[in-house]
Amino acid sequence: MRYRSNLDDLTGLPLREDIRHYIEERLKEKKPFHIYMVDIDYFKVINDQFGHLRGDEIIKDVADLLRNSINENEFVGRYGGDEFIIVVSGSREPDELPLRLNEHLKYREFPGDPPVRLTLSFGHASYPQDGRSYVKLIGSADERLLERKRRRHTGIRFIGRENIISLLKGSLDQTAEGKPAFIHIIGKPGVGKSRILEELSVIAGMIGFEIIHSQCRIPGPNHPVSQFSIPGMVNLGWKITWKLREMSKKKPLLWVIDDIEYCPREMAGVLKEVFRLIEKERVMVVITGDPDYAYQGFTRIQVPPFDLKMTGEFIRGILGITNVDQRFILHAYRESEGIPGRIMMIVNNFLSSGILAIDTSGITLKEGVSIDLSESVINQFKSLSRNERRILIYAALLNDVATMENMEELLGLNFKKLEDVKRKGIRAGILVDDKDFRFSDNAVREAVINMENPGKTILQKAGDFLFERGYYSNAAVVYEMANKREKAFLSYIKTTRDFMERGLLADALNVLEEVSKWEEEKWFDRAEFHGIYADYYFRIGDYNRSIEHLDIAYQESQLPRFLLKKAKCYGRLGKLSEAYNLARDAGDIALPFMTEILIRLGDIKRAEMSGNLAIQVLEDPEYLVEAYAAIGGLMIQKGKLERALHHLQTGLTIARKMKDTYWLGILHNRIGVCYYLRSRLEDAKDNYYKALNYFSELGDTGTLIYLYLNLGIIAIKESNIEDGIEYYNKAYTISKDISQKQLLGRAARFLGELYLEIGELDKAKKYMNEALKILKETKMLTDLCHLYANMSRLNVILSRYDRAKENIQRAKGIAEKLKSPILKSEVLMREGEYHLRTGNLTTGKKLLDRLKNSCPDDLKGEYYLLLARVYDLLDKKALSRKYGEKAVQHHKLHGTLWAIGKDYLVLSRLKAFSDRAGEYSELSKEIFRRCGIEKGFE
Repeated sequence: MRYRSNLDDLTGLPLREDIRHYIEERLKEKKPFHIYMVDIDYFKVINDQFGHLRGDEIIKDVADLLRNSINENEFVGRYGGDEFIIVVSGSREPDELPLRLNEHLKYREFPGDPPVRLTLSFGHASYPQDGRSYVKLIGSADERLLERKRRRHTGIRFIGRENIISLLKGSLDQTAEGKPAFIHIIGKPGVGKSRILEELSVIAGMIGFEIIHSQCRIPGPNHPVSQFSIPGMVNLGWKITWKLREMSKKKPLLWVIDDIEYCPREMAGVLKEVFRLIEKERVMVVITGDPDYAYQGFTRIQVPPFDLKMTGEFIRGILGITNVDQRFILHAYRESEGIPGRIMMIVNNFLSSGILAIDTSGITLKEGVSIDLSESVINQFKSLSRNERRILIYAALLNDVATMENMEELLGLNFKKLEDVKRKGIRAGILVDDKDFRFSDNAVREAVINMENPGKTILQKAGDFLFERGYYSNAAVVYEMANKREKAFLSYIKTTRDFMERGLLADALNVLEEVSKWEEEKWFDRAEFHGIYADYYFRIGDYNRSIEHLDIAYQESQLPRFLLKKAKCYGRLGKLSEAYNLARDAGDIALPFMTEILIRLGDIKRAEMSGNLAIQVLEDPEYLVEAYAAIGGLMIQKGKLERALHHLQTGLTIARKMKDTYWLGILHNRIGVCYYLRSRLEDAKDNYYKALNYFSELGDTGTLIYLYLNLGIIAIKESNIEDGIEYYNKAYTISKDISQKQLLGRAARFLGELYLEIGELDKAKKYMNEALKILKETKMLTDLCHLYANMSRLNVILSRYDRAKENIQRAKGIAEKLKSPILKSEVLMREGEYHLRTGNLTTGKKLLDRLKNSCPDDLKGEYYLLLARVYDLLDKKALSRKYGEKAVQHHKLHGTLWAIGKDYLVLSRLKAFSDRAGEYSELSKEIFRRCGIEKGFE
């Protein structure tokens, strides 16, 4: 047929106008035919996780597959997005084409980065049975496609978990490359852990993983024991390990274990041993369940409840209608506490009860209808005995922490008595069938409390029990009911602290706004209130607003900790002198922070004195852990990595005992730096990812920037140049967004130095000049020293020799001031390189000779390459070959692929290697191509 419009640029297929034209022509023939509307399952996941370019590649590959699956007189077109239309002869069986294509896809992997496995969904319509017009046939096919996808998937868009999926996707990539990952997903029941596992399994399947899904809660074929077909417990751990190892040799393996706390005790011990034995395999283990049910070495990922906005999106997704009464959304959010499972139950209850009115304009609450679903169970509750009602009242007050253990402890009753009452509550529709006391919905729970109107004694007892055991948000609600507002305030304050520690910043802010209603009360603790507000703004990087609240907190209390926090704000803003002076006024607790400031000011001697004094005089773990982190950082600065690791590991032990997420993140980050400097990249990366997880959980934007910079360094070390640039750009963008000058300067420096290495000199110049301006202003001397040293290289390449010489002199001055052996070595090498490039061979060689016994490991490859160039210029070919080969050998053992490419590029131009010039030139080009570098450092 002749096409009326242009073919699709991406696939070469006809577009919607020609699809319509073709079907209408077929309708004129009045012969039977089938239409299939086809789309790619989970295509949004491909776009979200692998990028739109990969998505376009998949669409093109699927178009080719469909084109090759039809006969000459049949038709395929692109309907839009990832949807296609196929028209085939009516002589075919309707199910034949979908079955054949999906059977073929079971064994088909679509090549690319990454390779992907796919399935397709089909909705078909037949002429004349399903319609005699284009509109009717397309409508029928579309309706059947949607119905099949609803049955196959949840039908609800994946909401609010993108960051978690991104972290898990990173772990999948890591596992595919040979490094195992161990993840523990935690969160309240119904929060969506299983939904995340479903999405993760889809992504894993797409990129070629074998997937095992174990369910510990329900005995049956998916229980770990049944899955591995092993009777009894004898040698079970080794048998499971052997099977996992065999499977992971063929392809990477994702092992998902749901509800880990329901595993029998013997099985839990077996799993612990299995996890230890598969630490080196291509296996990613993801467990879900009770956070107290912990395994060593697992990274925890917290799944938070929905906020109000996400609740609205979720409800609209369930109902498939965009216009939903905001009162209903607000009610569902309050009743469900943002738990998706509870939201679905509330929506279903409302739909079945007829409370919602559905029409073309959307969904609203029926006029005059009360939002109260508890009436049907009130009579059942009243029929219970007084003691049984009392037990349920306490359960209602404890709310989501009404576990059997807590109820036993609170009431002093035995398990059997509580179990009897629980069964009666389930039969009455008050409770749901669960191992603990869980109410059928929040309205029923509130009705139980309101019917009995518990007295102050019961409320006080429940509130004190909750408070003493750390259930502060629950305690606050109960204390308010008892009109114990001061205790409620204290509970809310502790709740906000808990939210802050878990990174639930929006929830913390909501609680602060709630308790502000009591600000005029005499007992209101304004210092603590504004102190938490200050912490909130500190976390999101708004240091000036944090300072405003800290001023009020200090004015109210005169507590040194608020001065110290203000000093840290000034430190983040790059105002080092103000930060130091404030910290000094805060007393001994500020010694660790003063150590950090003195390092940045270049006063290493006083920094060491301050750090050692902090370790001697501080006893409070909150400040002692900071002291060990500071002195560890100082030892890194001095190049004493063993001592640094000793101090940082000591601090890590303290942080673990405190369960302090912030310091666990800081310490893992610095331990990662130590391992990086010792060329133990896997250990470095492992610690960086742990730190990233902690800081992501906290929502500490400022500290995340450090992690992105360090992960960028690792990516570059592994020759993933594009990933390195992406990490650096993330750090650069976030720093700019939150006006974090000192880190903006560092990010600009890293970008400038990387662009210098890969030969993009204009970009190198731009970012280096920006970094210079910021680093001079913020007095980040270590960064400034590195920057001056590398600017000398840039200026030599640009033949600006006077500027290059000035850069070296400035770098030398800073290195001397900081007394850093690593910095001194780097500057000495750059000075030698400067003289070499300007023709002063004798001076250059003398300077390089001084590095013979003191060159740091990460500079040795470059040092050998410079010596090869020197000896080549001196016509000492044997020595030139010796050091050239040593450079390549060193970079093969300890360096990066693109460093080897640079070696070959330089050696191809030396007289000593003239016999291999062509070979080395081609090698360098191929390596640079693989690394995504256009030309490499000249």
